[in-house]
Amino acid sequence: MAGKSAGICHFVKRPNVCIIHYYNYQNLWHGLCATAPFVRWAMKNQCLKPTSWVLFHWGDLRFKMGSWVSNLMEANFGEIKVEGFDKGDGPYCFEKAVVMRHVLGSMGMENKFRAFDLLRCKARRFCGINSGVKGIEVKVMTYTDIVASPHGAQLTNMLFMDRNGSIMEFFPKGWLEHAGIGQYAHHWMANQSGMRHRGAWWRQLPISK
Repeated sequence: MAGKSAGICHFVKRPNVCIIHYYNYQNLWHGLCATAPFVRWAMKNQCLKPTSWVLFHWGDLRFKMGSWVSNLMEANFGEIKVEGFDKGDGPYCFEKAVVMRHVLGSMGMENKFRAFDLLRCKARRFCGINSGVKGIEVKVMTYTDIVASPHGAQLTNMLFMDRNGSIMEFFPKGWLEHAGIGQYAHHWMANQSGMRHRGAWWRQLPISK
């Protein structure tokens, strides 16, 4: 909990992680890209589990994660508390904090595999894949070898498949021409998590005469 304010500075005693990123924390794929580098850093440094998170997106504070991202981080780190800075205006001083700006692109492939393997293991344990209905995506993907799905954030759930699972992706009409670089997100996800992206299919726009 925050300690007493020293003058106009609010002193926060708990260990924190501060993530500064251009990805948001609501979208499954974006949220994973923003948080996975910290997961790997924490593994390598055996650091204390953060008791609160400070999130920045393009320089602006964010006060919550999407439920998918939050649950995944909770599976790995325990209860997630996003810092709300509710002790009033003025500066805040953190006794312990890690500031994380890393992106997945700066991680080697082996580091990506290790981070995703850990998250896969922790998510399966967290959801108790052999009982109940909690974490249905995790349970379904655990026993899935091949996924054929329209393009969308739900494909990020490939994280929970065993390595070497196969992904086939379908695109709506017009995506080939207008989607931009985002159409490759799940190719990258497959490579980083040890899956095999078997190709993408789309219905092309008719050629104008």
